[in-house]
This record gives sequence, structure tokens and C-alpha cells, in this order.
Amino acid sequence: MPLLFAALLMPCYEAIRAGRVTQLVHATSFLHADYKPQFSWWEFVFLSQRLILVGFVQFPSNKTFTRLLHGTVVVATYLIALLIFRPYRRWSINAMAIICQSSLIVILFCALSVHLFSELDAREDEDFTEKVLGLTTTDGVVTTLLVVNASVLLLFVVLASHHAIHDWREIVAHQLESFAEKTKASVSRFSKKTISPKTLEETSAMKPIAV
Repeated sequence: MPLLFAALLMPCYEAIRAGRVTQLVHATSFLHADYKPQFSWWEFVFLSQRLILVGFVQFPSNKTFTRLLHGTVVVATYLIALLIFRPYRRWSINAMAIICQSSLIVILFCALSVHLFSELDAREDEDFTEKVLGLTTTDGVVTTLLVVNASVLLLFVVLASHHAIHDWREIVAHQLESFAEKTKASVSRFSKKTISPKTLEETSAMKPIAV
């Protein structure tokens, strides 16, 4: 799928950067409309990251710690790229993407902690596990996961509301602008029909009345 999207975006990349609207640009707008023109290819990067996380990272199926570690590296790399480039047009989408990636890193880190705790607790005594990880139970890790998920959900609602209000204001402004243009055009046509050139000449030739 990422390669298919890349094949669709490559032919229209120059047109997107130049601001030209061609048939191909319009047809593929669902892939690049949310991104800045110079980052119109970012959907390929986004899908590649998802493919690596849910696909390639799962290959060493008998090595849970390795899979979690690789997943953390992939997410951290993508987060750094987001922080550097900020590819989305709107700051709210950039902020939401950064928050989601940050929360995903926290979740993966908590999963690593739970996995290490389970492995050490099964093979060593409780004192050794506490010395290595500083944990006696996984309750604290689970609480952290719940707090992070709840915080991300709350931020998502706030940013989604801001996004919706911004879109609504743009729609209202566009409708008002369109109404003003139509009203201006109607007044102009009415004036041309009711005021003939002869009437304008007679009006301009009239002498002012002395008071």
C-alpha cells in the first residue's frame, strides 16, 4: 500500500509544489490535502511506519523484548521526524500527531517494563526484581498507562473541537464573502438596467441650484 500511494504521488509532486490543480492532483487530494506542499509525500512515510510496526516488527515472534524495543525505536524515529518537519498544514494536526506518537512511546516503554518485571519475577526473587526495576508490582505501570490514555483522549477531544470550530468559521466566512459578492453583482446589474446613459448625461449637465 505505501508503494502504491508513492506511485500515485510521484507524478503530481511538482504540480502540487507549484500550486497547479491538475486532474491527477485533484484525484489524489485525499492523500496530500492535509500536508504542506513540500511534504505531500508524507502519507507514504506515515503508512510505512504503520506497516513496520504491525508487520516487520512482529517477525521475531519468540522474542517479545526485541519486538518491543524495535517498535520503540521506530516510533521514536518517526516522532523526531514530526518534531523537525511538522508536515501538516494545521498546527492542531501536528500537535495531535506528536501527542499520539509520544503516548505510544510511553505505552511501549510501560510494556517493556511489564515484560521485564514478569521475566525477572519468574526467574529471580522479589528483592532482585525490585533492585533492578524499582518495582514490586505492576500496578504503578498500569496506572501510568491508564493516565496516559485518558490524557490523550482528552487532548484529542479538545483539538478535534478546535479543528471543528476552525472549519465552521472558515465555512461561515466563505459563505458571507460569497453572499457579499453576489449582492454587489446584483446591485451593479440593477443600476445598469435602471439608470440609462442618457439619464446620467442629463444629471451631470444639470446646474446646481443657488441657495
